[in-house]
Order: sequence, then structure tokens, then C-alpha cells
Amino acid sequence: MSNEGGIVNALYSRLLLRDFFGKVVPGAVLLVSALSSFIVQDSGKLVLSLPFSLWLFALGISWLLGFAVQSFGEQTQLIRHYPKILEKTSWRNISSLKELDGKNLKGEYDVNIGYVHFQEYITDFSKTVNSFDDIQQKERFSVIKEACGNGYVALLVATTKILGEFIILNHGKTLDTLLSHSGLIIIVVATIVYLRRMHFICADQELRFSVMVMKNFDHLK
Repeated sequence: MSNEGGIVNALYSRLLLRDFFGKVVPGAVLLVSALSSFIVQDSGKLVLSLPFSLWLFALGISWLLGFAVQSFGEQTQLIRHYPKILEKTSWRNISSLKELDGKNLKGEYDVNIGYVHFQEYITDFSKTVNSFDDIQQKERFSVIKEACGNGYVALLVATTKILGEFIILNHGKTLDTLLSHSGLIIIVVATIVYLRRMHFICADQELRFSVMVMKNFDHLK
């Protein structure tokens, strides 16, 4: 069990989980959707027969595409790595965890200020917190937040691309064909919606946990 625990700790501390689930998997979704136009019969057998070097190349391309997905999500604000309260005030001004909903704070939301406050909060956490368990717990929130955020954006882009091609190729019988795949469509849409929801939940939970640790709150006030 100690060896297994050490492996898990290493995965978090070396950011391997964040790179794999937050970059490679969303990038792979985008890569597969891009190649879907070229899928032919028995393409599955062809993929499985690819040499290991090409698998590594595809892994690297997926990793790079993951950054493109994240950049697109951040620019369009489909992805937000912090709760909107940081667009109004610094975490240092928070005296109670109840204030993290931002409902009683005056002033307008400013994305540029939010980014500055987010970087300030990350820097303060790295300088203030020494507990490995606390650092690992924050990283866990970050992994889930990034994986869900990049994942839902990648699925959204891929689904839009595939659906657009589908409508063009099936002009005149689109509705009937879509209805025949209604189960799959419902699953994909639900996955996108709930990955998005979890992304923002984890962004909020990460800040709440970090503020609680840095300000030494004993419990949720």
C-alpha cells in the first residue's frame, strides 16, 4: 500500500495527472474529431497496427492540442480557473469563507483584475503552505478543474465540428438521422454540461480550501 501511495503522490507532485487528463485527453478528443473525416472501413484495425513511434507522436500532438483547447477556453471565458470573486477583490481581503460567494461585495467584475488576483493567490499559497497533504489536496482540485474544463471545451468543439459535417452530408434527412442517434446525443450533451458544472465547482472549492488553509480557518464559517 505504501508503494501505491508513493506512486499516486508522485503522479500529483510531478503534474503527470494534470498533463494527462488536463492536456492529453482533451487534445486526443480534438485530434480524433479532426481525423474523423478520414475514417474508412477497418480503420480500427489500421490504428491498432500503428508502430509505437506513431503512438508517441499522436500522444505529443494531443498534448499540444490540449494547450490550444485551454487557450481557446480561456480567451472565450468558457474556462475560468478561479471564482468570479477574485475579479472584485484579493483573497487577502476575505475575512470569512461566506464572503467567497461575492454577493455582498461592491464594485464591478474585472477579468484583468481577476487574473492578477489569481496569480497573487497562487504565489501566496506556494510561499505560505508547507504541508504536503494540503499541497496535494489543492493539486487534486486543480487536476479535476483543468480536466473537466478542457474536457468539456474539447467535446464542445469536436461535437460542433462533427455535427456540422453531419448536417451538410445528410441534407434533407437530417432530423430523422439525428433522432436515430438521440441516445448518443443526449449522453454527449449531458457530459458537456456536467463537465462544465464540475469545472466551476472545483474552481470554487480549490479557492475555498486554499483560503481556509492560508488563513487557518478551523471550519467553514
